[in-house]
Amino acid sequence: MTDLIFVILLLSCHTFAFSVRELQTRLGQVQNERLLQQLNERLIIHGGRNGECHVVGYNAGCCQHVELDEVDLNSTVCVNMTYLPTEYGISLTLTIDGKALINETVSAKNPPALCAELPYTKKIASLCLKFFNLDLSNSTFSGCVKIIIDLAYISIADYELGCFKIPPKGQRSKILTQNQWSGSMKKINLKPFPLDDINENPLLTFEKTNQIAIEKVKSMWIKDKINRRFT
Repeated sequence: MTDLIFVILLLSCHTFAFSVRELQTRLGQVQNERLLQQLNERLIIHGGRNGECHVVGYNAGCCQHVELDEVDLNSTVCVNMTYLPTEYGISLTLTIDGKALINETVSAKNPPALCAELPYTKKIASLCLKFFNLDLSNSTFSGCVKIIIDLAYISIADYELGCFKIPPKGQRSKILTQNQWSGSMKKINLKPFPLDDINENPLLTFEKTNQIAIEKVKSMWIKDKINRRFT
């Protein structure tokens, strides 16, 4: 009889312990679900003034000031890009307060989203750069660019940096289509650069640190202009 009572007590304790663990697990799941729900409900779509792009020849610079308490971000985000007609690609650098976070060369036809971890968030938050509304013709290359900020794999913010048209209105330049270009993609390594003033035209800083690329573009544009004049 004593043994039977002991077995019953033992089974009761085991059942109680299992119930406690199950309850803790369920509470943890509920907390996680609530956290995800809160993050989804706090999705921030930038409703203020969009960023602005400045275009010179084959180069475009777009900036936007971003304030986001969730990731302790209060900075100016800029993307400087150069259209590469002979490679049918885009060489770009994304900076936060002048510090390079993304430096890539991608296809201009269907560029992928480019993402990087925000360095001070211990891999919890990331920033992605995405192109949209792209249009490529024989004479122009245009589109828009935005950034998406993720926290714990949940998108919490979406900021448009601006839209661009290469070359800008008033400048004529033939853009190669996909069937007219050949060769492989070539990555241009752009060094991180500090902004002299966050209010400075981003293309001015871009030109200072990428003078070789700028001169090459100007040379191509001048040759094209001369050829059109004498042909």
